Amino acid sequence: MDCFEIKNNSSLVRIFHAAPQAQNIDVYVNDQMVFSDLAFGDFTKYVYLDEGEYNVSVYLAGQKDRPIINQMVDISSQQIFTVATTGNLDNLGLLVIPDKVSKSPSQSYSSLRVIHLSPNAPGVDILVDG
Repeated sequence: MDCFEIKNNSSLVRIFHAAPQAQNIDVYVNDQMVFSDLAFGDFTKYVYLDEGEYNVSVYLAGQKDRPIINQMVDISSQQIFTVATTGNLDNLGLLVIPDKVSKSPSQSYSSLRVIHLSPNAPGVDILVDG
C-alpha cells in the first residue's frame, strides 16, 4: 500500500464487501451513492470523508427500496479506515477497521494483517513459517 497524505480534518475511507450471501452492492453515504456494483471480496478505492458522523446505507446493486444495512459510522480526523460489510443476510452490519499505514515505509519489512470475517466459519489458526 502506498503512503497516503491525509487532508486536514478528514480521513481516508474505503469499503470492503465481506458479506458472502449478499450479491453486488451499492453504498450510499448520507443518501448519496458513493460506490456502485461492488462484488463480494472486492475493495473500493479510498475516498476522503471529513471528520464526523455518517449514515451509511448498503443496498443490493441497482435497488434502493430497502437497505440491507443502515448504520451510523463515526469518522475521526487524520485516520485511514476500511469499513467492511459483514455477516449473513439476516444479520448484516458494518465493521470499521483502522488501517495502519506508515508515513515512512520500511525498506526491509512488510506487514500483514489478517481479519477473520467469515460469519459461518469456526475460529482459525494463522501460521507463519510453520
